[in-house]
Amino acid sequence: MSDTPVHIVQISPASYARHGVIGGGERLALYIDAALHLAAAHAGLPITTSLLALDAATAHGDGRASRMAVKGRAWDVHSLDAGELTRKLRPAQIVYVNQCLTPVGMFAAAHARLLGKRVFGTDAGAGEMRLLEFNPEAITVYDAVHAISAFAASAFAGLPVKVHVIPGPVDTVLHRPPSSGEAARDPLHVVSVGRILPHKGHEQTIRALPAGMRLTIVGQHYDTAYLDFLRSCAEGREVVFDDTLDDEAVRALLHQAGTVVHASTHTDYTGRYAHKPELLGLAPLEALASGAPTLVSDAACLPELAILPGCRVFYDEAELAFLLREQAAGRPEAPDAGEMHAQVDRHYGPAVVGAGLLAMMGLVAPCAS
Repeated sequence: MSDTPVHIVQISPASYARHGVIGGGERLALYIDAALHLAAAHAGLPITTSLLALDAATAHGDGRASRMAVKGRAWDVHSLDAGELTRKLRPAQIVYVNQCLTPVGMFAAAHARLLGKRVFGTDAGAGEMRLLEFNPEAITVYDAVHAISAFAASAFAGLPVKVHVIPGPVDTVLHRPPSSGEAARDPLHVVSVGRILPHKGHEQTIRALPAGMRLTIVGQHYDTAYLDFLRSCAEGREVVFDDTLDDEAVRALLHQAGTVVHASTHTDYTGRYAHKPELLGLAPLEALASGAPTLVSDAACLPELAILPGCRVFYDEAELAFLLREQAAGRPEAPDAGEMHAQVDRHYGPAVVGAGLLAMMGLVAPCAS
């Protein structure tokens, strides 16, 4: 094995800054980077990584990955400077593209391919380029693609590209059950973590909230009309909307919650349809890794989480209300928090996902299943 590190550049529209595109897609890129380093260390494989944001944010560095940015608008392919992008991709041996089906993702992948790099991608949402409808061969700018859930693999159906279903990752080092010295969970406190966007379905949780229980909804307020609608649904109920919490405060809240609800929906409150409201379910995975009993809707990838102890699926608001009353009453008895964390780590943790990604990239031999 060569002692020369393999350099991997991971591309995302996100800026990795408070003013940027904050959401699961941004966190996923950071988790993928950590997973690659963990698996590479286990395999004795020297790697270096960079996170390249496609926006005008000032690049900064922390952790193991260096941070870079290409000036432009993250969602506008015409605003990006191909020369600047090419210069920043040139040192890489491998390029990994988030939002790989979007015009921006395809633009970045094409330039990486022209440079002779090995190119991989994942669908983390944000739409699909219409070119693929008329010319599916365009997907061959990727050597292979990473589906972050079985549901996510459906985005690549009919496209001539190798699909590797590797669910995750979620950071199970950061997200762990509370220590013995922390306060006990409050069975009457319900928590939902998710941006204020219509496909998150927060109104279902509000309307299903039983009397005597209170709800905290944590997430940045991106849609004023939807927030106003949610406030109208919350009249007469004990509901708090909080967009001020940092990551540490959110983890503390997950340790205190009696129940966590994730109610994403294909059909939002206006009747609009979202084909891919959840591609992984990062927030409920973080809750389960923290030992919090978690209820998820039947939308998109979320039913896949039912294999994990502590996770239950609901199919409508009436069933959600029933399950919340059951949780408040201590029925069923919550599984062991340590076992909940262990199972999340086993199925979605950084070690297993990182190993799968290194195998997809041809850097290590695939693990026998």
